[in-house]
Amino acid sequence: MNANINVTELACSLAERDLEDYTDEFEGGADSMYQTDEYGNVSYVDKAQDIFNELNDYWEEQIMQCQVINKIK
Repeated sequence: MNANINVTELACSLAERDLEDYTDEFEGGADSMYQTDEYGNVSYVDKAQDIFNELNDYWEEQIMQCQVINKIK
């Protein structure tokens, strides 16, 4: 069975889910993980962005390894 997946999209979803486990590292909890600019755009604070990037890299690597293993079989 062949399935096409968007590695980046899946990795981002998994990283975003896992980031919830790190809320205790922020004094204000989950709400302090985000910042809003003058236009109302929401983004992660630097520390949260760093954690997200590490998680995203981890998940992309795991997904790619699964794809390689499946191609070998």
